[in-house]
Amino acid sequence: MLNIIAMAKDLELHEHYGIHQQGGSCHSAPHECAIKTRLWHTLFVVELMIGGPQGQSAHQTPESSALLTVTGRTEFSVALDTVDFGVPPLLPGPASENELEITKQFTQFMRAIRNVRESSMVYAGLRRKTVDWANDPNFVEHNADFDRWTMDLPPHLQIDYPADGTPPWLRVHVNANIHMYHYLSVVLHHRPQLQSAQTMIDGNWKQLMMKCYAAATRICRLQEAVLKSFGLDGLQYMQRGVNFAIYCVLTCTILHLVGGTEMDHTKCLR
Repeated sequence: MLNIIAMAKDLELHEHYGIHQQGGSCHSAPHECAIKTRLWHTLFVVELMIGGPQGQSAHQTPESSALLTVTGRTEFSVALDTVDFGVPPLLPGPASENELEITKQFTQFMRAIRNVRESSMVYAGLRRKTVDWANDPNFVEHNADFDRWTMDLPPHLQIDYPADGTPPWLRVHVNANIHMYHYLSVVLHHRPQLQSAQTMIDGNWKQLMMKCYAAATRICRLQEAVLKSFGLDGLQYMQRGVNFAIYCVLTCTILHLVGGTEMDHTKCLR
């Protein structure tokens, strides 16, 4: 992964977004410009989703390797300010409408991944400064970014969940997979806060647990909807394949076991 990113930097892909931000030109045809952007987008996603959980680091030592295996990666080669999180303009050509739809979906996917990345970076800056870093104002402030992701979704990428608990209707499996990434990131971000004794004492534990339990419920309903409409193949298109879907199920199972004994289910299914 690190070698691929290094090759991309040799091609100056990390400077592409900055050039346009400053009003300059990359001197490429529109489609070549779009390809440069999409390649750098892909590296941003893959570095976090594939390299991150494996604990790979650009400056790795035996001591840091052991830590990263447990905590995940907190040092990345693709800087956030080199990634364009906006929706690129419509390209000319007959396939432009389809390409724009794909780009919109991928943009929302990247924004969901950005929240995971920022959680990792905040954690990296706090874990050595305070024992109760999960309740640090900087970490807690990031909670709102996960709610903002849902609110900022365009209408055609929103998913309606029937009140009777049946699987939601899906236009494409990709959208459901993106939502699953988001809800899993909600669970993973709040997990250290749930484990914090201070959070439990000040009364926020149940509120956070409700949010995580609701996210786990949404994941289960989304996976059920994908299986119903697209079969097992629909879950294999996620990053890391069906293994990621299995990881989601295991994470949800733990939350359901805890939630079943600690909470009122009806409040979480709204």
